[in-house]
Amino acid sequence: MKVTFSYRALIIFILLMLPNVVYFISPPTDVPKTLGGSVKLIGAAENAIRAISFLLLFFVPKNPNASLKSPWVIGIVIFMVLYFVLWGRYFLEGSSYAVLGKDFLGIPMPMVIFPVGCLICTGFWLNCIPAVISLVIFGIVHALSHFVGN
Repeated sequence: MKVTFSYRALIIFILLMLPNVVYFISPPTDVPKTLGGSVKLIGAAENAIRAISFLLLFFVPKNPNASLKSPWVIGIVIFMVLYFVLWGRYFLEGSSYAVLGKDFLGIPMPMVIFPVGCLICTGFWLNCIPAVISLVIFGIVHALSHFVGN
């Protein structure tokens, strides 16, 4: 397995994290007090799989300079735009924690599905199947942690 660095994966990661920075600077004040108390093991697994997924995506792509003309880029853009729309909804609706869990166009847990979908498309675009597999597992555990934690 060749180790190389993909600046394209890093750019997509940074773009996905931008709204999260604002969230952590100005978090919601209405977070339920019972949130996440019983899911520490799932949270630990989620964090470990997240780290593995990002390391694979950044350092193991077989095509780190993939063409922007790839159909996977369309998926990346669609998922990222939808994710930014959700963050816009969150900030426009008063930064209420409840907004983060709202369905979007009938899609449950869109704040889980859209960024993971974007990253999975990125893995396919960069031809990094180990990252795709890891990201699918991460998506399942991430959804489970949100489902159990709420």
